[in-house]
Amino acid sequence: MIMIPPPAMAAARGRPDHPAVVMGSESLTWRELAHRASCWATRLVERAVKPGDVVTLENAVNLDWIARFHAIGLAGAIAAPRLEGTWAHGSQPADAPLAERDWPIDEPRLSLLTSGSGGQQKTVELTTAQLVFSAMGSAARLGHHTDDRWLACLPFHHVGGLSILLRTAWLQTTAVITPRFDAIEVSKLIDEVTMVSLVPAMLARILDQRRTRFSEKLRVILLGGDKAPDELVLRARNMGAPIVLTWGMTEAASQVATGETKLMPMPFARVSISRDALVVEGPIAPNGRLVTSDRGKIGPDCAVTIDGRRDLVFVSGGENVDPVRIEQVLVTHPAIAEALVVGLPDPVLGKRAGMVLVAKNAENLPDLAAIRAFLAIQLAPAERPSRLIWSSEIPRGPAGKPSRERARALLSKEES
Repeated sequence: MIMIPPPAMAAARGRPDHPAVVMGSESLTWRELAHRASCWATRLVERAVKPGDVVTLENAVNLDWIARFHAIGLAGAIAAPRLEGTWAHGSQPADAPLAERDWPIDEPRLSLLTSGSGGQQKTVELTTAQLVFSAMGSAARLGHHTDDRWLACLPFHHVGGLSILLRTAWLQTTAVITPRFDAIEVSKLIDEVTMVSLVPAMLARILDQRRTRFSEKLRVILLGGDKAPDELVLRARNMGAPIVLTWGMTEAASQVATGETKLMPMPFARVSISRDALVVEGPIAPNGRLVTSDRGKIGPDCAVTIDGRRDLVFVSGGENVDPVRIEQVLVTHPAIAEALVVGLPDPVLGKRAGMVLVAKNAENLPDLAAIRAFLAIQLAPAERPSRLIWSSEIPRGPAGKPSRERARALLSKEES
């Protein structure tokens, strides 16, 4: 069986005095982080935690949280970051570090929750192999500089944020941590780092308050989690933002296809189509193959185009209704900036479309009857809305991605 050293311990041997994590005015070198993590691992073993156990970790992120995250792996257990976890603050690490244990390549390392289109959560386990190949593939595509500082402002209970901690460990670089997203603070930190991961909503908020071009030392803004509007990408690039687009998912340990202008498969991934689904093959996929919930196309140059999610489609009166197609129609209206469409229960048709709209000009909202008249021309009867509301913003989850579950809750409070 192939075994590899835990990344924090390897980084402590390779670059002991290099900054591992920075948070505000505090920081830890790789030597300091590895020692602290190892002492926490001893405490876990004293509490009878053994390899293969799942240890949940609450979301109160600080430098000690980072050490305890690595400690779970050092004990051979499976780290499960959650909004609410059982390993809370209050206890202290042991005085002596734990003897180092290598990681089997096929052993689970992470347990993460991910939501489908209906908001139903499922647990996804990621193995050592998936995480290693994801980290190496990302470095091959984005480049690896020994002085890289990767800003982590995505939540750590999601793979996009958590992967930064493991990638900087394997690459022996530095993670700059901000425990919550604040557009003004993150905009300042961006000028001090070389890499950052964002979702489109975060980038839009940064651009709204930023007046200066991005620093030349910033070499990558990895933009994913949701389709980025072309206007947003152009606006950012006009300010010197080094945008790199990415498509990925929790089940494949984050990035699957990444590129500056086209989504190109990562070095350790093959993307194909089976029926109407995109399929990921390679060591980043669970058991080597993943049939995704995404629909799309593969170009002659292997570029991937995402056309929406299969699991978003609902049936209304016997007709398949694709919310993404409706959203694309909605934003062609001159008054609509953004739209989110969900299927709502209907006693006769099974489901009907509900629509949350964001106006381009909140002070001059068109009458919803005019919007309905526009949609009557553009949409088939099964696609037309049962409920239609204006909102100041699209409902979003903790990572900034549109939340259809929250949209349903919002629509349930109002009926046009």
